[in-house]
Amino acid sequence: MRSFALGFAFLLAACGQSGGNSSGSGMAGSENGSGSKSAGGASNVGGARSSSGGAANVGGSAAVTGGQSGGGGSVSGGQTGVGGGGAVSDCPAAPTARLSNGGILEFDVSLKLGALPFKYGEANALSPDGTLTPTNVRFYLSEFALLKGADVVPVDLVKADGSVVPHNVRLITLDDPASLAVRVKAPPGEYDGVSFILGLNAACNSVDASKVAPLDDASQMAWPHTFGFLFFRYEADVTGSATVLENTPAQIHMGGIQGLLAPKFRLTGKLHVDPAGSKTNLVLAFDQVLKASLGMTTPTGVPLPPGPEVKAGEALRQNAEKFPLFSLALKIPRFSGQHDYATRC
Repeated sequence: MRSFALGFAFLLAACGQSGGNSSGSGMAGSENGSGSKSAGGASNVGGARSSSGGAANVGGSAAVTGGQSGGGGSVSGGQTGVGGGGAVSDCPAAPTARLSNGGILEFDVSLKLGALPFKYGEANALSPDGTLTPTNVRFYLSEFALLKGADVVPVDLVKADGSVVPHNVRLITLDDPASLAVRVKAPPGEYDGVSFILGLNAACNSVDASKVAPLDDASQMAWPHTFGFLFFRYEADVTGSATVLENTPAQIHMGGIQGLLAPKFRLTGKLHVDPAGSKTNLVLAFDQVLKASLGMTTPTGVPLPPGPEVKAGEALRQNAEKFPLFSLALKIPRFSGQHDYATRC
């Protein structure tokens, strides 16, 4: 198994990649005799359910640069230390619409693991001998803007009827397929891409969790008092060899600790906004999420809660913009097979 891990890490370097609940005591996950990895206590996340965790066989760590992803959509960032998501002056529960009229562009969000669909609540095969069964995956998307040449066109996140969603924030939860439809209202026309943040801006991260969804305790994203919200939350059951279990995080809690802002993504690709409505795809590469969570981190001077899931989350926050996490790609077809990251770049 050691020779496999070394070979895999070498291949990742050649490909230009990096290797990469719940209230409880903050204890790390542990392995049991049955060859599975389960999470212990977590970071005392408000409104959370208890589950076990783990991830994929994604190997070691290294500094990387971003690049092209899937069927298109280049990623650029600008995050250093405390993050790339810009702050705004407020975060109203009932935002004023930017446009009274416009076309709705719907992003159909899907997740992939390697070249295959990432199946929620089901065992996803891992190379060489493991499985990953996600039990909780949720994250915020916000601060959407469409790109038109050198211009950045801020847009509202809206419901199907065109009304602006509370806080202009979308919570994606894989246990709710309806949440995977992310809609923006924009002036009709042609655009060159989209930008957004994975998480919340500083104002929304300061909202009282007793307020309007999705910034509430029911989101399962509320941290203890003064900490703000989680931006990204992942938990899973993982089985496999010692290499699979050792090289993957049991959980990832990417935190919105106040002062640490969300990573920002800028995807290029032709987008059309029709007055009658239009659709496109937004794909999250979950293997890249796992790899980013194993990357190196730079001290920020901001104290973090204890726990390996928070450490993995901070690594993801700092490294996310360096990895091709998101793409404007074709939706991954659903078929059976094994995820073999060691043979795909």
